[in-house]
Amino acid sequence: RDFLTSHISEDEMAMVRRLVMNAVKDGKFEAMVYSFPSALCTDSGRAINNNDPRWPETLQGKSKELFASYEELARPRGYKLKAMVIAFPGGIPGDIGLFLN
Repeated sequence: RDFLTSHISEDEMAMVRRLVMNAVKDGKFEAMVYSFPSALCTDSGRAINNNDPRWPETLQGKSKELFASYEELARPRGYKLKAMVIAFPGGIPGDIGLFLN
């Protein structure tokens, strides 16, 4: 419920920045900056699992807000954001990971 009704806190945004800075420091080009259950997507993660270019439309709550922040702040600076299903419990999409590169 908190995920769908609350806003991303400054602490959460600071965590995203830390993850990116640590990845760069370690010579990596990508970092998973957020994860959440696929049930929190309007289609339970199907668009993300199928690499549908309209997957951002299925985001809700904090993930939608994080995507909007990416569009405003990171995309203009050349960053890319991708979403992937990172767990398949029982063969169905479980958790979703958002990766910034």
